[in-house]
Amino acid sequence: MEEVIFQGTVTRRPVNRGSVSLSVTNEDGSLPIPFEEVEVGRQVFRDGGSEYSINRSACRLRDVIDLCRDTGLGANAYSIIENRMIDAILSDRAEERRALFEEAAGVGKYKDRRKAATRRLERAEIDVQRLDDVISEVQTKVRSLARQKGKAERYLEYRKRRLDVEVSVVRSQLDVLRERLSGVKESLDQDTESGEQTVVQLHTAEAEYESMRLREVEAEKERVVAAQTLDKVREQLVRWERDLAVADERAAYAGRRLAQIDEERPEAR
Repeated sequence: MEEVIFQGTVTRRPVNRGSVSLSVTNEDGSLPIPFEEVEVGRQVFRDGGSEYSINRSACRLRDVIDLCRDTGLGANAYSIIENRMIDAILSDRAEERRALFEEAAGVGKYKDRRKAATRRLERAEIDVQRLDDVISEVQTKVRSLARQKGKAERYLEYRKRRLDVEVSVVRSQLDVLRERLSGVKESLDQDTESGEQTVVQLHTAEAEYESMRLREVEAEKERVVAAQTLDKVREQLVRWERDLAVADERAAYAGRRLAQIDEERPEAR
């Protein structure tokens, strides 16, 4: 079709498209369109694309073919007889004459509709197979997300129990050290003769108390970090639940699509 596009001259530049239109009268209503005059047009482009129009309104090639059905117009119609069509009429082979007779009898449009219905049915079968694959994939993801959710919940529970135990142990040790420190101070007040030994014990108890206090601070920091980790895990759980809801929605949509295809299949057949 590129040969019908203007290639240009010495004084004029070439163009990127070519167009043609055919105007026919429709006073007798032969064409199934509410106009007394019908203009069918086509534009071709250098990249191979085409655009069709009916009365300067964009349409599909299928619309033009359906418009010309049972009118004798069209690529394989009998309004314009070509040499090959004369040979087909005069041929002894029924197969060569059948196409022309079917077009004249108005059977061709029904055959085209049957082919279109067959193609839609094949596409529906392909869609059913794709939907089965999507449903299988979604079910696999749902099971995987459920397992991950269970593991995350168990991890959070064990981590919380561990932190509670560690904090309880540190507090118990601090209480013991406070009692020892209080006892040492009382002994120091009561027994002034063993002051040096008591002072040593006091320093030791203070050092142990300071060490336990540092451990308490570190435990508190770990608790804060654990709380932040818990928040992140909770956010991850929320995202997993959202993904699970999306997966359920996709599975529901796949089920509705399957039901719709099952309803359309008898009509297509």
